[in-house]
Amino acid sequence: MVTTSEIQTTMPASGAGARTSAKTGAGANGMVLGKDDFMKLLVTQMENQDPLNPLKDTEFIAQLAQFSSLEQLYGINEGIQALVGAQRNAERSAAVSFLGKQVRFSGDTVTHAAGGSSSIGYSLPTSAQQVTVQIYGPDGRPVRKIDEGIRPAGSHRVTWDGRNDAGTAVSAGEYRYTVGGMDAGGKSVTATTESAGIVTAVEYDESGAYLSVGGRKIPLGQVTEAAPAPETSGESANLSSLF
Repeated sequence: MVTTSEIQTTMPASGAGARTSAKTGAGANGMVLGKDDFMKLLVTQMENQDPLNPLKDTEFIAQLAQFSSLEQLYGINEGIQALVGAQRNAERSAAVSFLGKQVRFSGDTVTHAAGGSSSIGYSLPTSAQQVTVQIYGPDGRPVRKIDEGIRPAGSHRVTWDGRNDAGTAVSAGEYRYTVGGMDAGGKSVTATTESAGIVTAVEYDESGAYLSVGGRKIPLGQVTEAAPAPETSGESANLSSLF
């Protein structure tokens, strides 16, 4: 009796169907067997079986069960691929909808517009006292220190008027900031900072979609909130309406 594995390597020389099945079973391009190839091998096996020792019912049923399992696996794989494709398309559509909008995301910088004010967001893990917001200029030097006093745990915002410690208006640009304080026991408390800006472009790669905000690539998953961009030029693109 000829088995399925033998058909892949010892196919009879005569018979166009046998030769074709042997080529297909091995995979014309070197790939593994597909469900159609498996069925061709099964049929060829039946055509070339020994008449004096035919394929037993139990063996035939077992091979049919293997074929059924293979077909189901292919169906599951195709379904997963379709789901992944649909998810990527949905992510791309969602990313495009952020164009021109102002978004808030995890980060420690704020884009300041000349003559305007900027909203800075942060979140405290526990209540803290002596909370301070330290703002640094594009050159890395301290620009402004804002005392927030006592703040409970949770999300907060502070409005920076765009001036330095001397009261002079600073130029437009990207400014970095840190937020910290002390708990009741005198231990340091570090806040989680948030950045914001207007989405100017959308980029894609194999890992997903990214939003271009102030020259930075922001993963779509890091965006926590979005709103229409401000209409007046005096407002800073920093989500003042969302904080």
